[in-house]
Amino acid sequence: MALDKVTTGVIADDAVTTAKLDTNIAVAGTLGVTGNTTLAGTLTGGASSDIAINTNKFTVAAATGNTVIAGTSTLTGASTLTGASTHTAGLLTDTIGERTSTTGVTIDSLKIKDGAHHLPSAATGIFRSDGSTVVLSEASNVATLNNVTLGSSAVFPAGAVVKHQKVLTVISASQAGTETYVDITGSSITYTPATGADYIVYECSFVSNHDTQASPLFAFKFLIDGTITKNQDSYSPFAHLFGGTWSSIRETHKMVYSASGWTTGKAVKMQFRRYASDHRVGLHEQAYDYLTADGSGMGSTVRLTDVITTIYSVMA
Repeated sequence: MALDKVTTGVIADDAVTTAKLDTNIAVAGTLGVTGNTTLAGTLTGGASSDIAINTNKFTVAAATGNTVIAGTSTLTGASTLTGASTHTAGLLTDTIGERTSTTGVTIDSLKIKDGAHHLPSAATGIFRSDGSTVVLSEASNVATLNNVTLGSSAVFPAGAVVKHQKVLTVISASQAGTETYVDITGSSITYTPATGADYIVYECSFVSNHDTQASPLFAFKFLIDGTITKNQDSYSPFAHLFGGTWSSIRETHKMVYSASGWTTGKAVKMQFRRYASDHRVGLHEQAYDYLTADGSGMGSTVRLTDVITTIYSVMA
């Protein structure tokens, strides 16, 4: 009698072999596989054939190809990114291959370890490799890097401005000059030059003023860790402001100083005094300030002004 159905109960455990299975088997329902499965060919699915392993640990959306990996992904071979790549938690790497695209890339947090680095070349990026160090290249129109942390072996080209610091001090009272040097409020900043720097540039911007005295005469000096420091050809540059009463002007004093041997934090600041009692001087007070924001009207307002202090290193 012909059988139109074969039940599993009549099949011996070793009766079904690969030789007895057709090469093309269609399973209309769910196929449960409890052991390891080896695929010698291509796994093909339709537009709705999503892949989900352990619910959401590894998923592939069939319709879009979007892939989500919940754990750590380790790439041992080359990886080619043809679209935009977004890193929301930072990118930590030992080696980054040269990038030849000219469409630009933005990385919000890049940490580069010490060792051999292979970052974009001078022709296509803002870094190029140089043995075991990283050298900033001349190109600047391809990549935008924010919050970049370089390893201790990273070096910069000669003349590069690095490690810029700024302090803005809101002034609450003017300073009147006497015959004794005193610190200029807001001028102090503690700084350690960048490793490999040739020199530092310190600048302090403030308003100098006088009242009814038509011939104010200031004396300024720079100090590093309490020691008076020569700036160019003068230890104590004098500034004789323009004549007239109630005059005020914002001026910026600059000091250029060698970074050689400077490896720890030092306080850099300015001091000032007046030449004599008949040369009254003051700081931080702007007389006859504008009545209107656009400067179309003048007034007799006296306004206290902020002090802006900056310092940076210039590489050798």
